[in-house]
Amino acid sequence: VKLAGYHSRVVSYSDISSIFKRDIEEKIRDINPFFRYEEIYSRVSPYAKESLQRLLYMDMAISLPDSHLDRISRLELVEGLEIRLPILDNNLVEYVMGLPSSHKMVGGEESYLIKRASEVYRLDGYRYRESIPYRVPISYWLRYSMRELLRVQLNSSDIFDMPLVNRLIDEHISRRRNHASLLWRLLNLSIWMDINFK
Repeated sequence: VKLAGYHSRVVSYSDISSIFKRDIEEKIRDINPFFRYEEIYSRVSPYAKESLQRLLYMDMAISLPDSHLDRISRLELVEGLEIRLPILDNNLVEYVMGLPSSHKMVGGEESYLIKRASEVYRLDGYRYRESIPYRVPISYWLRYSMRELLRVQLNSSDIFDMPLVNRLIDEHISRRRNHASLLWRLLNLSIWMDINFK
């Protein structure tokens, strides 16, 4: 199963369990954090014969509702915007999902169909525009405005291997390495644990 891209998206550390104290590590050792991805991948495999089709379905089933649409929804609420997503029309999605992979990625070019459609409607500026992701400046926050919260919150937790976590914090703040993705997850987990179990 080619899930390497999804695995790296979830976590960039090969042995995440080492972040936790030994007793916690033993409790979570047999938990597969990629179960949901693997389950969806295998569930759609009989219907989508091509790997690209299966990966697109996984994006649609997990990343889109759990991350991308959630961010857009929050942005709408905070900024008072009304964002339209015509590309998510049910009929259009069903039609495009039914097309073979060779129509979706041609010569390694991503978003091939959208680019071709933009030619028809003379949206040349869109076709050649670089994709702009919905990035939140987490790395910056953790180095500056949230660094004290990060250190205090994680050091007050009783589930992490703190010498290791403090090393990661120091490396991140000093800009030796970017551990923003992992530290952000640990911070959120620690806050969630405080709210639900203390």
